[in-house]
Amino acid sequence: MNELVIPIGMPGCGKTTLINYRYINSHSILCLDDIRQAMGSVYNPNIESFVRAILETMGKAFMIRGVNIVLDSTNTSKYIIEKWLNLSREYAYNTKLIIFDIPIEVCKDRQIHSCPSNVFERFYKQMKETKDWIYSGKFPVEVDIEYQKFEYIK
Repeated sequence: MNELVIPIGMPGCGKTTLINYRYINSHSILCLDDIRQAMGSVYNPNIESFVRAILETMGKAFMIRGVNIVLDSTNTSKYIIEKWLNLSREYAYNTKLIIFDIPIEVCKDRQIHSCPSNVFERFYKQMKETKDWIYSGKFPVEVDIEYQKFEYIK
């Protein structure tokens, strides 16, 4: 059975690094930032609905073809995760959630692109709500859950 991997975490927590290390040769990577770049933009609220529609269309096309997928995005919204879980059920995909439990200060320090503080706070709030939902285990499909914790390296 094919696999959908949904990393969940703040900007700068290490999602893309893990994806490039673990999944680059076995999964197609769907990245919102790549779609934004292809549209000649960084995050722009005026075109974000188009960016997300392209991501979902590409995801469905990959699922129809039976391609393994990783969603390279923050995925901190319960609504977005539920949408992908429903698609994984529709197309009979195994689903893995990878939760990055990294302190917000570390994410801010690691951030390559400058992300405004209010955006970090919004992601942080969404992440907390989403983690509470994940811990409840109320999913429309069976999922595997992996946790990535931060460890200080001396």
